[in-house]
Amino acid sequence: MIVALWFIVFIISIPLETSAQLTYKVNLETGLFFNSDQSIYSETNNIFKVLGNLKYKFKRDNSEASLSLKIRPKIFNNDFHSIKYGARGNYIIYNKNITWKSILSYQYFKYLYTSNNSYFSSFSLITGAEFSITNSIPAQIFLGYSYQGIDFSNKTYSDFIYLDTKIKKSLSNYFNLSYGVFIENFSTESEIERSNKKHKAKGWYFGPQIGAKYLREFLFNLEYKFLILNSTNSLYPSYEHRINVLGGLLLSKKISFFLLVDFYFRRTQLKDTDNDSVLFLPTKNENHISIKLSYKMLKKVSVYTKIGYYRENLLSNNNKLEGMNVLLGIELKN
Repeated sequence: MIVALWFIVFIISIPLETSAQLTYKVNLETGLFFNSDQSIYSETNNIFKVLGNLKYKFKRDNSEASLSLKIRPKIFNNDFHSIKYGARGNYIIYNKNITWKSILSYQYFKYLYTSNNSYFSSFSLITGAEFSITNSIPAQIFLGYSYQGIDFSNKTYSDFIYLDTKIKKSLSNYFNLSYGVFIENFSTESEIERSNKKHKAKGWYFGPQIGAKYLREFLFNLEYKFLILNSTNSLYPSYEHRINVLGGLLLSKKISFFLLVDFYFRRTQLKDTDNDSVLFLPTKNENHISIKLSYKMLKKVSVYTKIGYYRENLLSNNNKLEGMNVLLGIELKN
């Protein structure tokens, strides 16, 4: 609702000569998933997914705004399915030496079990700027706030404030590097079911981040963070790796190959091992490593197959969906 109201206010302020563009993308996927012994389901099952995205974008001389909506229902079997939806609003102002950006977003996840349901919602606000230290060294600084709520066997509420800084270096017209520091302060509170007890934790994630982007014969985009955890409920050393990789190769005019990685690995040593939920902060609760082979049938239609490993944390460290999947899909977009 907040995103929609903000977007309406911006639309009213836009002059008539502003250009607008509506884009959409819909993916339908079906296949098999093979769960590991660590998963809540250990048998092989069918899976069906729908991924819908709608984006409305406005531009004028020195600024632009957009509103994106997405929905992602998944059906795993008769006992378990999920639905996820979200909204995101962007506002960008272009000046001669600096670009200002603001991002407002909301996400809601719902996991439906036969015996129990769980819910996750988050609200985020990010603002910052991209500028040049010198003519050849661009940089960026972003400050963000996020609120997250989890309703499972326990209820957990978390607040995050984070600083994201990067300096970029162009090694050629096709290859860029980036490096910087990421700092995140959090506080979280967990309410124990059937009890008046509350567990609290406060702390910091901090560490370096690097990135690389190559685009010529093929596409390779890497973002990596190594973050140390220092909190009231953790022991040293506790840390987390966050990695995102997008690789692409055009095999022919119609056939493309992709590598997709969106993964984090956390090693946390707790002072109170009976209370792991208070440190489970699902900044990202979906992890996957997959390869994708796509064939462009028509201008707006592609079919593809995707094989990979996934691990989806279901709002508790002890409940997850993990294993391999093999999917066939079709993509429609304008």
